[in-house]
Amino acid sequence: MNALACFAAAAGSGVLLHFALPPRSMAYLIWIALVPLIWAAERASSSRMAFYLGLTSGLVLCAF
Repeated sequence: MNALACFAAAAGSGVLLHFALPPRSMAYLIWIALVPLIWAAERASSSRMAFYLGLTSGLVLCAF
């Protein structure tokens, strides 16, 4: 799988997780937001890339 698509999915997951937090409090989005991250981590070429995908998602979540 293309690494750029995996990192875009991880970043999208971070954005969706941001919208799930208060003050919007859309808790059901948490389960939907994890799907792209898990999809990207499954297709990672190594455990190091899977780590960086999770790191990307977390950094995008905290950046907003």
